[in-house]
Amino acid sequence: MSMEPAIKRHMLLLSISLLSTFNMAQCQQLFPKMYDAFYTYELPGVKTNVRLSSNGKGKVREEVTSGSGKSVTITDYANKLEYTIIYRAGLIVKRPLTKSFEEPSEASMKRKGGKYLGTKLIGGLQCQGWRFETPGSESEMWSEKNFSFIVLSKSKVQNKNYEMVLKKSSKEAPPSDLFELPSGMQMSN
Repeated sequence: MSMEPAIKRHMLLLSISLLSTFNMAQCQQLFPKMYDAFYTYELPGVKTNVRLSSNGKGKVREEVTSGSGKSVTITDYANKLEYTIIYRAGLIVKRPLTKSFEEPSEASMKRKGGKYLGTKLIGGLQCQGWRFETPGSESEMWSEKNFSFIVLSKSKVQNKNYEMVLKKSSKEAPPSDLFELPSGMQMSN
């Protein structure tokens, strides 16, 4: 496997991880707020579609569709489990949830090394921005002002640019079947 696909996968996971961090309410809350957001994610030479959804009851779905297929991860915060659905293999991988649920705030963004960039209007939404830098990479994330979801994410890793742009969003309940595991697939722990 060449280094480039590994870097692309890393950047996608990093962006989704940061999205998961941003998608919670500023007020004290156990689970991410309800939302349904659709994005395009552009990597050098590759364009994918990403859908991030939360039912507001502890389940978050991350769906990535590209030319190589679809991958889905359902995070169940209430039961502290994560499911990765591998459609091509007819397999669901179940594992204990290892990432903690941290409510985003100015303090938590600063603890993660974020530098506040201020506010600006993006696609008709009032957004706040944060910059994160690590050796060899830098990211800029603009979230809806109440940390509901990311509106724009730009990253640069090893001189390659990555961008995720919100195409449409809703704070209404996404279809409940999005958070159900498909039947007829083998479960692996």
